[in-house]
Parts: sequence; structure tokens; C-alpha cells
Amino acid sequence: MLLRNDGKATSVPNRLFASVRNLTGSGADPLGAGGWSTPVPTNIPDSPTRTYAGTLPDDTAWLLGTQVPGTRDPLTLSLAKNGIAFDRAFALMTAADMAPLGVDARSGFSYPGALVRNGTLFVAVAADKVTIVLARTKLASLLM
Repeated sequence: MLLRNDGKATSVPNRLFASVRNLTGSGADPLGAGGWSTPVPTNIPDSPTRTYAGTLPDDTAWLLGTQVPGTRDPLTLSLAKNGIAFDRAFALMTAADMAPLGVDARSGFSYPGALVRNGTLFVAVAADKVTIVLARTKLASLLM
């Protein structure tokens, strides 16, 4: 769940448009009294690896995932100061950063999660389907 600067809650499920269609078509009301807003396209491609979202202490919205169509590499962090237009993106890690993990491993990242504490963004993500990778970055380096 992402809280925009205007106070509106925005859900960012994987496969956003399919999820919204499925829930609204079934009459479900996932946000409580009021339900889903009308889905609109963004400038962030859909990701098959689950997008994870949050809000930084200065109200900048962030999306964490692999938003490059057709691949699970690199792991990216996208930022939107206004909570709507994502105008900054960073490659937090790439498959080239990882040691080879064996013949059954699949290249790339999936199922990221993150939290912000004491001026630092902490990230956990599955790498190559067999390893959990932890990373951290100072918020000051992202908000320049």
C-alpha cells in the first residue's frame, strides 16, 4: 500500500490491471468503503516479480522491483516526489553483481521487500531463485 502526498491510498499489486479487474468484477471492496479507484497507466512497466512500494519520510513514493520488460534484472528503485510521476530510477543491483549459483539457478531477482529506518533503505530480495540478498543505501544518496 502506498500513501500519496494528497493522502490517498494507492495499491500496487503484481499484475495491477488484472488484479483490479478481478477484484472489482467480483464486487470485492479491498480498501473498505469506497473501493478501488479507476486504474490508470503509469510510466513504470509491469513486473512479473512483484512490485513492492512505500513512502519515504519526505513523502516521496518508491517502487522496488524489476521493471524491465522480459527480464528480472536489474533490481530497480523508482521514485516519485508527488506520488504519481516516477521520474527517478536507480539500479540497486544487477545479476552481474552476483556469483554464479549453479545449473538450476535462474538469473535475476524476485519478490523484493524493503523498509526505511534511521535514514537508510534496507532491501531484501530473492536472487537467482536460491539465495536471499540483503542491501542497504542511505536515503541522502537517493534524494539529491
